[in-house]
Amino acid sequence: MTDTSPELTRFFKALADGTRLKIVGLLARESLTGEQLAAMLAVKAATISHHLARLTEAGLVEAEGQRGREKPYRLRLDAIHGLAQVLLAQETLPQTAADVDVEAFDRKVMRDFSRRDGSLREIPAQQKKLQAVLRHIARQFEPGREYTEKHVNLVLARFHPDSASLRRALISYRLLARAADGGKYWRPTAEPAPAQPAAPAHPDRRPAMDTVQEAMAQDELEKFFQVLVDTNRLAIAGRLARQSATTEQLAAELGQKPAAVARHLATLLGAGLVKAEARPTGTRYGLAWEAPRALAARLSARPEAPKLESVEASDQQVLKNYLTAEGRFRELPLQAKKMQAVLRYVVRAFEPGREYTEKQVNEALARFHNDTSGLRRELVDAGFLRRTTNGSRYWLGAVTPAP
Repeated sequence: MTDTSPELTRFFKALADGTRLKIVGLLARESLTGEQLAAMLAVKAATISHHLARLTEAGLVEAEGQRGREKPYRLRLDAIHGLAQVLLAQETLPQTAADVDVEAFDRKVMRDFSRRDGSLREIPAQQKKLQAVLRHIARQFEPGREYTEKHVNLVLARFHPDSASLRRALISYRLLARAADGGKYWRPTAEPAPAQPAAPAHPDRRPAMDTVQEAMAQDELEKFFQVLVDTNRLAIAGRLARQSATTEQLAAELGQKPAAVARHLATLLGAGLVKAEARPTGTRYGLAWEAPRALAARLSARPEAPKLESVEASDQQVLKNYLTAEGRFRELPLQAKKMQAVLRYVVRAFEPGREYTEKQVNEALARFHNDTSGLRRELVDAGFLRRTTNGSRYWLGAVTPAP
């Protein structure tokens, strides 16, 4: 694998879990102890410790100083920003194949449930085993060929007398398609990832937590990270980042079986990471950059800097000497008059009438310069920001920036 592959895998594994995404979402708002997180998420403290260890190992979370008997944890936003900017870049996607036999589980299930003549002793009740059986049965149908319902039933009867249940399951998991009137059936060209039946609403389940940013839905993020945590799919995505390819080309170049490649492509298609294009020579697949780039942009997004045109001309002249094109300060001025111009510019990132935690203040200031504590003290000393005695809350002070 390339040098970036272990980092990619750690990152995706760390976030391909619903509870860890919720922890990230909570820590994005403020630092919290393991005890606080356990109470908020209604899980055991040992479980929280395990998840925090995984997030710390991935470089996404770090412990702060001791707070009583427990130490609080904070989200390393700079690490997330940096990773998001490079993880999905075309040049950093892994360009390797993993020698993994993804058919081994399917073969084991078929051995456990099949008689010597190839028929099924019973239809598996467990979903994963049922899917393995259905994938095996679906291969009895030729892609692109149409079948009548009678013909489908004849094929299915070789495996089990309850052909109707098998037929419905194949349709439900999109391993077979059928016409609206039910007169024709066919096998899709690429085997899709089976659709998961909708889970019943849980009366005690809390609403999904926001993740790093409030606009990012947890289910969208979790699905994305779960798709790319698989090294085989990472290798396929990396290959398609260079050039589009057919299933057969991918299988030959990456050393994977065509059926396995087809399933991985279907999963990537379902996540919006891959697009298919029908050509006379066969279907070609390419990387759909729109979805991952949009997600990367949302992960790495920083608040917009105030517009330079909104400050006085005299301040603009000072700021132009210190600001980069991205709106960050190369350095903070030592001269008090110039620092006042910087503070008048920076304080526009805060909303009147709103209270902020120290962590939120630091995150806002990190947009401008890494020395957030220095900027925060300057804003408080100059009266641009006020704070409570214990420093837990901040808000805009009486001093306001010039229009």
